[in-house]
Amino acid sequence: ADGAALVRALELGPVHVVGVSMGGMIAQQFAIDFPELTRTLTSVMSTPAPMDVGTPTPECQAMLLTPRSDDLATFLEEEVRNWTFTGGTYGVDEDWVRAQAIEARERAHHPDGVYRHLLAAMGSPDRRPGLASVTSPTLVLHGTADPLMTPSGGDATAAAVPGARLVTYEGMGHSFPRPLWGAIIGEIVAISTLSD
Repeated sequence: ADGAALVRALELGPVHVVGVSMGGMIAQQFAIDFPELTRTLTSVMSTPAPMDVGTPTPECQAMLLTPRSDDLATFLEEEVRNWTFTGGTYGVDEDWVRAQAIEARERAHHPDGVYRHLLAAMGSPDRRPGLASVTSPTLVLHGTADPLMTPSGGDATAAAVPGARLVTYEGMGHSFPRPLWGAIIGEIVAISTLSD
């Protein structure tokens, strides 16, 4: 609703709605609730029903529920380990992971926020019935090696939206590996032209 209010206040008209992970859940709900404001929908590494499909692997669930260190050096190593674990077969840029972790921590360090996000995602309703009414061109992108939002989430999202296009990337986990940037951007640009 906040996003819709912003779109209206800025007089943007229908917009291209793109969401990643929990943002994908929010993007799906936006398209359901505000069809008149949704030009296209792109759901990336997400799920329509987190307690049913796309659920994290047991190992990933354990990682999410492990308290993080307050010591900065240890925290940064935890970040690298977690990104490596969820990143799929492409590996991670450890320097980038550390830099973004420091930036995020300096901006707002609230460890309980992770648990609030998890509870919000788990408590959200099954969006599949609502997604069945989405008529905007819809793109679903997902990695085959995603342990955080497992591929069944992408499959279920695409199956729920009539005419949705599902694109999967072999070996991609829960991140955007640099070698796939061009392909991912190309897919998003391509769907945006369908509504022109």
